[in-house]
Amino acid sequence: MNKKILIVSITFLLWINGIGLLASSQENTNKILYVGGTGDGNYSSIMGAVDESASGDTIFIYNNIYVEQVLITKSLNIKGEDKYNTIIDGNFLGNTIYIASDNVTLEEISIRNSGNYTYEETNKTGSNTSSNGGGGIQIVEGVGVSDDILTMTIDYAGVFSDSNNIHISSCIIEQNYVGILMRNGSNNQVNDCLIQENNDGLNFYYGNNYVVKRNVLSDNINGMYLYEMYLSDIAYCSITANTGNGMTIAASEYNQFYMNDITNNSIGVIIINDCIGNMFYQNNFNANSMTHVRDVCMNIWDNGIVGNYWDDYMGIDADADGIGDSSYEIQMYSTDNYPYINPISTLTPSSMVIMILSPTNDEKVSDTILIKGTVIDEKEIIEVSIRIDDTEWVSVEGLEAWELSLNTSIYENGLHTLFVSAINSDDVSAVNHISFSIENLNETNNEKPVIDDTPGFTVLFVLISILMVLFIVKRKKF
Repeated sequence: MNKKILIVSITFLLWINGIGLLASSQENTNKILYVGGTGDGNYSSIMGAVDESASGDTIFIYNNIYVEQVLITKSLNIKGEDKYNTIIDGNFLGNTIYIASDNVTLEEISIRNSGNYTYEETNKTGSNTSSNGGGGIQIVEGVGVSDDILTMTIDYAGVFSDSNNIHISSCIIEQNYVGILMRNGSNNQVNDCLIQENNDGLNFYYGNNYVVKRNVLSDNINGMYLYEMYLSDIAYCSITANTGNGMTIAASEYNQFYMNDITNNSIGVIIINDCIGNMFYQNNFNANSMTHVRDVCMNIWDNGIVGNYWDDYMGIDADADGIGDSSYEIQMYSTDNYPYINPISTLTPSSMVIMILSPTNDEKVSDTILIKGTVIDEKEIIEVSIRIDDTEWVSVEGLEAWELSLNTSIYENGLHTLFVSAINSDDVSAVNHISFSIENLNETNNEKPVIDDTPGFTVLFVLISILMVLFIVKRKKF
Protein backbone atom coordinates (compact mmCIF):
# COMPACT_ATOMS: atom_id res chain seq x y z
CA MET A 1 0.00 0.00 0.00
CA ASN A 2 2.85 2.41 0.81
CA LYS A 3 4.26 1.85 -2.65
CA LYS A 4 0.94 2.70 -4.27
CA ILE A 5 0.63 5.86 -2.22
CA LEU A 6 4.14 6.87 -3.25
CA ILE A 7 3.37 6.34 -6.94
CA VAL A 8 0.16 8.39 -6.76
CA SER A 9 1.90 11.19 -4.83
CA ILE A 10 4.77 11.40 -7.33
CA THR A 11 2.29 11.50 -10.21
CA PHE A 12 0.41 14.33 -8.53
CA LEU A 13 3.59 16.35 -7.94
CA LEU A 14 4.72 15.86 -11.53
CA TRP A 15 1.34 17.10 -12.73
CA ILE A 16 1.64 20.26 -10.61
CA ASN A 17 5.23 20.83 -11.82
CA GLY A 18 4.11 20.39 -15.42
CA ILE A 19 1.53 23.12 -15.01
CA GLY A 20 4.22 25.43 -13.63
CA LEU A 21 6.57 24.69 -16.54
CA LEU A 22 3.79 25.34 -19.03
CA ALA A 23 3.00 28.71 -17.44
CA SER A 24 6.71 29.57 -17.43
CA SER A 25 7.09 28.70 -21.10
CA GLN A 26 4.10 30.89 -21.96
CA GLU A 27 5.65 33.80 -20.10
CA ASN A 28 8.81 33.63 -22.22
CA THR A 29 7.13 33.89 -25.64
CA ASN A 30 7.30 37.70 -25.84
CA LYS A 31 8.82 38.91 -29.09
CA ILE A 32 10.32 42.02 -30.68
CA LEU A 33 8.60 43.56 -33.70
CA TYR A 34 10.48 46.05 -35.91
CA VAL A 35 9.11 49.11 -37.68
CA GLY A 36 11.03 50.73 -40.54
CA GLY A 37 14.58 49.77 -41.41
CA THR A 38 15.46 47.20 -44.04
CA GLY A 39 15.00 43.90 -42.26
CA ASP A 40 12.83 41.13 -43.64
CA GLY A 41 9.37 41.23 -42.12
CA ASN A 42 9.74 44.75 -40.74
CA TYR A 43 6.50 46.72 -40.55
CA SER A 44 6.06 49.93 -42.50
CA SER A 45 3.79 51.53 -39.88
CA ILE A 46 3.71 51.56 -36.11
CA MET A 47 0.02 50.63 -36.02
CA GLY A 48 0.74 47.66 -38.25
CA ALA A 49 3.16 46.33 -35.63
CA VAL A 50 0.80 47.18 -32.77
CA ASP A 51 -2.05 45.28 -34.44
CA GLU A 52 0.11 42.17 -34.83
CA SER A 53 1.65 42.33 -31.36
CA ALA A 54 0.65 40.59 -28.13
CA SER A 55 0.75 41.95 -24.59
CA GLY A 56 4.31 41.96 -23.29
CA ASP A 57 5.91 42.40 -26.72
CA THR A 58 8.44 45.09 -27.63
CA ILE A 59 8.11 47.29 -30.71
CA PHE A 60 11.38 48.80 -31.91
CA ILE A 61 11.04 51.77 -34.28
CA TYR A 62 13.89 52.73 -36.62
CA ASN A 63 14.65 56.39 -37.38
CA ASN A 64 12.10 57.96 -39.69
CA ILE A 65 9.08 60.24 -39.66
CA TYR A 66 5.88 58.24 -39.18
CA VAL A 67 2.74 60.25 -39.96
CA GLU A 68 0.00 58.38 -38.11
CA GLN A 69 -2.06 58.17 -34.95
CA VAL A 70 -1.17 55.25 -32.68
CA LEU A 71 -3.74 53.48 -30.50
CA ILE A 72 -2.24 51.16 -27.88
CA THR A 73 -4.66 48.65 -26.32
CA LYS A 74 -2.06 46.13 -25.08
CA SER A 75 0.76 46.13 -22.55
CA LEU A 76 3.68 46.98 -24.83
CA ASN A 77 7.21 48.35 -24.70
CA ILE A 78 7.67 50.84 -27.52
CA LYS A 79 11.19 52.11 -28.12
CA GLY A 80 12.61 54.39 -30.78
CA GLU A 81 16.10 54.16 -32.21
CA ASP A 82 16.92 57.81 -31.42
CA LYS A 83 14.51 60.36 -29.93
CA TYR A 84 15.82 63.10 -32.24
CA ASN A 85 15.15 61.13 -35.42
CA THR A 86 12.40 58.64 -34.54
CA ILE A 87 9.39 60.92 -35.00
CA ILE A 88 5.68 60.21 -34.75
CA ASP A 89 3.73 63.05 -36.38
CA GLY A 90 0.00 63.20 -35.66
CA ASN A 91 -0.63 65.49 -38.65
CA PHE A 92 -2.83 67.70 -36.43
CA LEU A 93 -5.49 64.98 -36.15
CA GLY A 94 -6.55 63.73 -32.71
CA ASN A 95 -4.10 62.27 -30.22
CA THR A 96 -0.77 61.36 -31.73
CA ILE A 97 -0.58 58.44 -29.26
CA TYR A 98 -3.54 57.16 -27.23
CA ILE A 99 -2.63 54.65 -24.51
CA ALA A 100 -5.71 52.63 -23.53
CA SER A 101 -3.94 49.81 -21.67
CA ASP A 102 -2.05 49.47 -18.41
CA ASN A 103 1.68 48.71 -18.30
CA VAL A 104 2.94 50.54 -21.37
CA THR A 105 6.38 52.10 -21.83
CA LEU A 106 7.45 54.72 -24.38
CA GLU A 107 11.06 55.77 -24.79
CA GLU A 108 13.40 57.49 -27.26
CA ILE A 109 10.61 58.91 -29.47
CA SER A 110 9.69 62.40 -30.68
CA ILE A 111 5.93 63.00 -30.59
CA ARG A 112 4.45 66.04 -32.29
CA ASN A 113 1.52 67.72 -34.02
CA SER A 114 -1.57 66.49 -32.18
CA GLY A 115 -5.01 67.80 -32.98
CA ASN A 116 -6.25 71.08 -31.55
CA TYR A 117 -8.85 71.64 -28.84
CA THR A 118 -12.11 73.38 -29.74
CA TYR A 119 -13.54 74.74 -26.53
CA GLU A 120 -16.98 75.93 -25.63
CA GLU A 121 -17.72 79.41 -24.41
CA THR A 122 -18.36 78.34 -20.79
CA ASN A 123 -17.83 75.41 -18.49
CA LYS A 124 -20.28 73.84 -16.07
CA THR A 125 -18.97 75.39 -12.89
CA GLY A 126 -18.68 79.03 -13.82
CA SER A 127 -19.33 81.65 -16.45
CA ASN A 128 -15.69 82.36 -17.22
CA THR A 129 -14.39 81.50 -20.64
CA SER A 130 -11.91 78.61 -20.54
CA SER A 131 -8.32 79.74 -20.85
CA ASN A 132 -6.04 78.75 -23.70
CA GLY A 133 -4.09 76.38 -21.44
CA GLY A 134 -4.98 73.08 -19.87
CA GLY A 135 -6.72 71.71 -22.91
CA GLY A 136 -9.47 74.27 -22.45
CA ILE A 137 -9.99 72.92 -18.90
CA GLN A 138 -7.44 75.12 -17.17
CA ILE A 139 -8.84 76.37 -13.87
CA VAL A 140 -9.24 80.10 -13.65
CA GLU A 141 -8.84 81.39 -10.09
CA GLY A 142 -12.14 80.97 -8.26
CA VAL A 143 -13.61 78.71 -10.93
CA GLY A 144 -13.65 74.92 -10.76
CA VAL A 145 -12.98 72.41 -13.47
CA SER A 146 -15.86 70.69 -15.21
CA ASP A 147 -16.37 67.08 -14.21
CA ASP A 148 -16.73 66.37 -17.91
CA ILE A 149 -12.96 65.93 -18.05
CA LEU A 150 -13.54 62.48 -16.52
CA THR A 151 -15.58 61.26 -19.46
CA MET A 152 -15.06 63.68 -22.33
CA THR A 153 -13.27 62.58 -25.46
CA ILE A 154 -9.65 63.71 -25.49
CA ASP A 155 -8.32 64.22 -28.99
CA TYR A 156 -5.74 66.97 -28.70
CA ALA A 157 -2.70 65.48 -26.93
CA GLY A 158 0.68 64.30 -28.06
CA VAL A 159 0.20 61.42 -25.62
CA PHE A 160 -3.14 60.74 -23.94
CA SER A 161 -3.52 58.02 -21.30
CA ASP A 162 -6.28 57.00 -18.91
CA SER A 163 -4.39 53.93 -17.70
CA ASN A 164 -2.02 52.81 -14.93
CA ASN A 165 1.69 52.04 -14.79
CA ILE A 166 2.52 54.10 -17.87
CA HIS A 167 6.23 54.97 -18.14
CA ILE A 168 7.33 57.65 -20.61
CA SER A 169 11.04 58.40 -20.69
CA SER A 170 13.67 60.07 -22.87
CA CYS A 171 11.11 61.45 -25.31
CA ILE A 172 10.68 64.80 -27.05
CA ILE A 173 7.12 66.09 -26.82
CA GLU A 174 6.64 69.21 -28.92
CA GLN A 175 4.17 71.28 -30.91
CA ASN A 176 1.04 69.59 -29.55
CA TYR A 177 -1.99 71.24 -28.01
CA VAL A 178 -1.23 69.35 -24.78
CA GLY A 179 2.07 67.52 -24.67
CA ILE A 180 1.07 64.68 -22.31
CA LEU A 181 -2.38 64.35 -20.75
CA MET A 182 -3.04 61.64 -18.16
CA ARG A 183 -6.25 61.10 -16.20
CA ASN A 184 -7.52 58.49 -13.73
CA GLY A 185 -4.13 56.82 -13.50
CA SER A 186 -1.86 55.60 -10.75
CA ASN A 187 1.85 54.82 -10.60
CA ASN A 188 2.57 56.61 -13.87
CA GLN A 189 5.98 58.09 -14.65
CA VAL A 190 7.29 60.82 -16.96
CA ASN A 191 11.06 61.10 -16.74
CA ASP A 192 13.94 62.63 -18.73
CA CYS A 193 11.74 64.20 -21.40
CA LEU A 194 12.00 67.48 -23.30
CA ILE A 195 8.51 69.01 -23.40
CA GLN A 196 8.49 72.20 -25.42
CA GLU A 197 6.45 74.49 -27.65
CA ASN A 198 3.10 73.00 -26.68
CA ASN A 199 0.04 74.93 -25.55
CA ASP A 200 0.33 73.00 -22.26
CA GLY A 201 3.27 70.77 -21.43
CA LEU A 202 1.87 68.27 -18.90
CA ASN A 203 -1.74 67.86 -17.74
CA PHE A 204 -2.52 65.38 -14.93
CA TYR A 205 -6.09 64.79 -13.73
CA TYR A 206 -7.40 62.51 -10.95
CA GLY A 207 -4.23 60.49 -10.35
CA ASN A 208 -1.98 59.31 -7.56
CA ASN A 209 1.57 58.15 -6.95
CA TYR A 210 3.06 59.70 -10.08
CA VAL A 211 6.80 60.20 -10.50
CA VAL A 212 7.82 63.15 -12.70
CA LYS A 213 11.57 63.72 -12.71
CA ARG A 214 14.39 65.31 -14.72
CA ASN A 215 12.13 66.80 -17.39
CA VAL A 216 12.60 70.10 -19.18
CA LEU A 217 9.35 72.03 -19.72
CA SER A 218 10.14 75.14 -21.72
CA ASP A 219 8.57 77.54 -24.19
CA ASN A 220 5.06 76.25 -23.66
CA ILE A 221 2.17 78.54 -22.80
CA ASN A 222 1.74 76.70 -19.49
CA GLY A 223 4.26 74.21 -18.18
CA MET A 224 2.42 71.78 -15.89
CA TYR A 225 -1.14 71.47 -14.62
CA LEU A 226 -2.34 69.18 -11.80
CA TYR A 227 -5.95 68.65 -10.79
CA GLU A 228 -6.96 66.25 -7.98
CA MET A 229 -3.51 64.68 -7.86
CA TYR A 230 -2.27 62.88 -4.75
CA LEU A 231 0.98 61.56 -3.29
CA SER A 232 3.11 62.30 -6.34
CA ASP A 233 6.72 63.47 -6.69
CA ILE A 234 7.79 66.23 -9.09
CA ALA A 235 11.55 66.68 -8.86
CA TYR A 236 14.70 67.76 -10.72
CA CYS A 237 12.66 69.43 -13.46
CA SER A 238 13.53 72.64 -15.29
CA ILE A 239 10.31 74.60 -15.74
CA THR A 240 11.37 77.66 -17.60
CA ALA A 241 10.39 80.29 -20.19
CA ASN A 242 6.71 79.35 -20.27
CA THR A 243 4.69 82.43 -21.20
CA GLY A 244 1.89 81.63 -18.72
CA ASN A 245 2.24 79.64 -15.48
CA GLY A 246 5.14 77.36 -14.74
CA MET A 247 2.79 75.16 -12.68
CA THR A 248 -0.89 75.35 -11.84
CA ILE A 249 -2.07 73.09 -8.99
CA ALA A 250 -5.71 72.69 -7.99
CA ALA A 251 -7.64 70.43 -5.60
CA SER A 252 -4.50 68.33 -5.06
CA GLU A 253 -3.10 66.94 -1.81
CA TYR A 254 0.16 65.65 -0.32
CA ASN A 255 2.36 65.97 -3.39
CA GLN A 256 6.07 66.80 -3.14
CA PHE A 257 7.95 69.31 -5.29
CA TYR A 258 11.70 69.44 -4.78
CA MET A 259 14.91 70.26 -6.61
CA ASN A 260 13.10 72.03 -9.47
CA ASP A 261 14.26 75.16 -11.30
CA ILE A 262 11.19 77.37 -11.82
CA THR A 263 12.48 80.35 -13.74
CA ASN A 264 11.51 82.95 -16.33
CA ASN A 265 7.80 82.12 -16.36
CA SER A 266 5.04 84.67 -15.98
CA ILE A 267 3.91 83.12 -12.67
CA GLY A 268 6.11 80.39 -11.22
CA VAL A 269 3.43 78.41 -9.32
CA ILE A 270 -0.23 79.12 -8.72
CA ILE A 271 -2.15 76.99 -6.19
CA ILE A 272 -5.93 77.19 -5.87
CA ASN A 273 -9.10 75.22 -5.06
CA ASP A 274 -8.56 73.51 -1.70
CA CYS A 275 -5.04 72.17 -2.04
CA ILE A 276 -3.58 70.89 1.23
CA GLY A 277 -0.40 69.21 2.38
CA ASN A 278 1.63 69.88 -0.77
CA MET A 279 5.29 70.34 0.16
CA PHE A 280 7.87 72.46 -1.68
CA TYR A 281 11.53 72.46 -0.71
CA GLN A 282 14.93 72.99 -2.35
CA ASN A 283 13.42 74.59 -5.45
CA ASN A 284 14.85 77.65 -7.19
CA PHE A 285 12.42 80.51 -7.93
CA ASN A 286 14.14 82.99 -10.17
CA ALA A 287 13.09 85.75 -12.60
CA ASN A 288 9.39 84.87 -12.83
CA SER A 289 8.03 88.13 -14.23
CA MET A 290 4.71 88.59 -12.36
CA THR A 291 5.29 86.64 -9.16
CA HIS A 292 7.03 83.49 -8.01
CA VAL A 293 4.09 81.91 -6.20
CA ARG A 294 0.45 82.61 -5.50
CA ASP A 295 -0.83 80.12 -2.91
CA VAL A 296 -4.37 80.69 -1.65
CA CYS A 297 -4.44 77.38 0.23
CA MET A 298 -1.60 77.60 2.78
CA ASN A 299 0.58 74.72 1.63
CA ILE A 300 4.03 73.82 3.00
CA TRP A 301 7.05 75.72 1.68
CA ASP A 302 9.84 74.00 3.60
CA ASN A 303 10.37 70.52 5.01
CA GLY A 304 11.04 71.75 8.52
CA ILE A 305 14.77 71.86 7.83
CA VAL A 306 15.32 73.68 4.54
CA GLY A 307 13.13 75.71 2.22
CA ASN A 308 13.61 77.18 -1.27
CA TYR A 309 15.69 79.82 -3.02
CA TRP A 310 13.89 83.07 -3.88
CA ASP A 311 15.74 85.65 -5.94
CA ASP A 312 13.87 88.51 -4.20
CA TYR A 313 14.56 87.37 -0.64
CA MET A 314 15.95 90.33 1.30
CA GLY A 315 16.96 88.64 4.55
CA ILE A 316 20.47 88.05 5.89
CA ASP A 317 22.43 84.97 6.96
CA ALA A 318 24.34 86.11 10.05
CA ASP A 319 25.46 82.62 11.05
CA ALA A 320 26.55 81.74 7.48
CA ASP A 321 24.68 78.41 7.46
CA GLY A 322 23.20 79.06 4.02
CA ILE A 323 19.69 79.57 5.39
CA GLY A 324 18.21 83.02 5.85
CA ASP A 325 17.67 84.21 9.41
CA SER A 326 14.12 85.39 8.65
CA SER A 327 11.26 83.76 6.80
CA TYR A 328 10.13 84.49 3.24
CA GLU A 329 6.52 85.55 2.97
CA ILE A 330 4.69 84.05 -0.01
CA GLN A 331 1.94 85.94 -1.76
CA MET A 332 -1.46 85.30 -0.14
CA TYR A 333 -1.09 83.16 3.00
CA SER A 334 2.03 80.97 3.08
CA THR A 335 5.56 81.20 4.47
CA ASP A 336 8.93 79.62 3.74
CA ASN A 337 10.57 79.42 7.17
CA TYR A 338 14.02 78.34 5.95
CA PRO A 339 14.78 80.18 2.68
CA TYR A 340 18.12 79.58 1.00
CA ILE A 341 20.49 82.51 0.56
CA ASN A 342 22.00 81.19 -2.68
CA PRO A 343 20.58 79.17 -5.59
CA ILE A 344 20.50 75.40 -5.14
CA SER A 345 22.25 73.05 -7.54
CA THR A 346 19.44 70.92 -8.97
CA LEU A 347 21.42 69.40 -11.83
CA THR A 348 22.69 66.34 -10.00
CA PRO A 349 20.05 64.31 -8.16
CA SER A 350 20.91 63.45 -4.59
CA SER A 351 22.07 59.89 -4.00
CA MET A 352 20.17 59.81 -0.71
CA VAL A 353 17.73 56.91 -0.41
CA ILE A 354 15.16 56.78 2.39
CA MET A 355 13.57 53.39 2.90
CA ILE A 356 10.49 52.92 5.09
CA LEU A 357 10.51 49.31 6.22
CA SER A 358 7.56 49.39 8.60
CA PRO A 359 4.71 50.00 8.17
CA THR A 360 4.52 49.08 4.52
CA ASN A 361 2.54 51.05 1.96
CA ASP A 362 -1.23 50.57 2.38
CA GLU A 363 -0.75 48.46 5.52
CA LYS A 364 -3.52 48.41 8.14
CA VAL A 365 -2.25 49.09 11.67
CA SER A 366 -3.60 49.50 15.19
CA ASP A 367 -2.49 50.15 18.77
CA THR A 368 1.21 51.01 19.18
CA ILE A 369 3.43 50.35 16.16
CA LEU A 370 7.16 50.61 15.49
CA ILE A 371 7.99 52.85 12.55
CA LYS A 372 11.42 52.00 11.23
CA GLY A 373 13.61 52.30 8.18
CA THR A 374 17.04 53.17 6.80
CA VAL A 375 18.79 56.07 5.08
CA ILE A 376 21.62 55.48 2.60
CA ASP A 377 23.81 58.33 1.36
CA GLU A 378 27.41 59.04 0.42
CA LYS A 379 27.46 61.86 2.98
CA GLU A 380 26.95 61.66 6.73
CA ILE A 381 23.31 61.72 7.80
CA ILE A 382 22.82 64.27 10.58
CA GLU A 383 19.07 64.18 11.20
CA VAL A 384 16.02 62.01 10.47
CA SER A 385 12.48 63.12 11.29
CA ILE A 386 8.96 61.87 10.67
CA ARG A 387 5.51 63.34 10.67
CA ILE A 388 1.97 62.06 10.18
CA ASP A 389 -0.16 64.09 7.75
CA ASP A 390 0.15 67.79 8.64
CA THR A 391 1.48 67.36 12.19
CA GLU A 392 4.82 68.66 13.41
CA TRP A 393 8.08 66.91 12.50
CA VAL A 394 9.40 64.60 15.23
CA SER A 395 13.02 63.42 15.46
CA VAL A 396 13.54 59.66 15.51
CA GLU A 397 16.11 57.45 17.20
CA GLY A 398 19.04 56.56 14.96
CA LEU A 399 20.25 57.87 11.61
CA GLU A 400 21.29 55.30 9.01
CA ALA A 401 18.95 52.87 10.78
CA TRP A 402 16.12 54.69 12.54
CA GLU A 403 12.92 53.90 14.41
CA LEU A 404 10.14 55.49 16.43
CA SER A 405 7.33 54.02 18.50
CA LEU A 406 3.95 55.49 17.58
CA ASN A 407 0.70 55.25 19.51
CA THR A 408 -1.90 55.18 16.72
CA SER A 409 -4.80 55.70 19.10
CA ILE A 410 -4.14 59.46 19.13
CA TYR A 411 -5.12 59.60 15.43
CA GLU A 412 -8.48 59.06 13.83
CA ASN A 413 -9.22 55.77 12.12
CA GLY A 414 -8.76 55.91 8.38
CA LEU A 415 -6.12 56.67 5.78
CA HIS A 416 -3.00 58.62 6.83
CA THR A 417 0.30 59.62 5.24
CA LEU A 418 3.69 59.02 6.88
CA PHE A 419 6.50 61.35 5.80
CA VAL A 420 10.17 60.68 6.57
CA SER A 421 12.77 63.44 6.08
CA ALA A 422 16.56 63.14 6.25
CA ILE A 423 19.34 65.71 5.90
CA ASN A 424 23.03 65.13 5.32
CA SER A 425 26.18 67.05 6.23
CA ASP A 426 25.92 69.10 3.01
CA ASP A 427 22.45 70.33 4.05
CA VAL A 428 20.89 68.26 1.25
CA SER A 429 17.61 66.74 2.31
CA ALA A 430 15.16 64.21 0.94
CA VAL A 431 11.66 63.12 1.88
CA ASN A 432 9.87 59.81 1.32
CA HIS A 433 6.29 58.90 2.15
CA ILE A 434 3.82 56.03 2.31
CA SER A 435 0.11 55.67 3.04
CA PHE A 436 -1.28 53.48 5.81
CA SER A 437 -4.63 52.93 7.48
CA ILE A 438 -5.37 53.04 11.22
CA GLU A 439 -8.06 50.65 12.41
CA ASN A 440 -8.35 50.87 16.17
CA LEU A 441 -11.26 49.59 18.24
CA ASN A 442 -12.77 52.16 20.57
CA GLU A 443 -15.89 52.82 22.63
CA THR A 444 -17.78 54.21 19.66
CA ASN A 445 -16.57 51.54 17.30
CA ASN A 446 -16.17 48.27 19.15
CA GLU A 447 -17.09 45.90 16.39
CA LYS A 448 -14.86 42.89 16.15
CA PRO A 449 -12.82 42.67 12.98
CA VAL A 450 -14.33 40.38 10.39
CA ILE A 451 -12.23 37.31 9.78
CA ASP A 452 -12.71 35.50 6.53
CA ASP A 453 -12.75 31.83 7.52
CA THR A 454 -13.66 30.56 4.09
CA PRO A 455 -10.89 28.27 2.87
CA GLY A 456 -8.97 29.69 -0.03
CA PHE A 457 -8.81 27.95 -3.39
CA THR A 458 -5.34 26.55 -2.71
CA VAL A 459 -6.42 24.97 0.59
CA LEU A 460 -9.52 23.42 -0.98
CA PHE A 461 -7.48 22.12 -3.88
CA VAL A 462 -4.96 20.42 -1.58
CA LEU A 463 -7.72 18.85 0.56
CA ILE A 464 -9.55 17.52 -2.49
CA SER A 465 -6.30 16.11 -3.87
CA ILE A 466 -5.56 14.28 -0.58
CA LEU A 467 -9.08 12.82 -0.49
CA MET A 468 -8.69 11.62 -4.08
CA VAL A 469 -5.42 9.85 -3.22
CA LEU A 470 -6.99 8.16 -0.18
CA PHE A 471 -10.01 7.10 -2.24
CA ILE A 472 -7.81 5.51 -4.92
CA VAL A 473 -5.74 3.65 -2.32
CA LYS A 474 -8.86 2.41 -0.53
CA ARG A 475 -10.35 1.07 -3.77
CA LYS A 476 -7.11 -0.76 -4.61
CA LYS A 477 -7.07 -2.31 -1.17
CA PHE A 478 -10.55 -3.78 -1.54
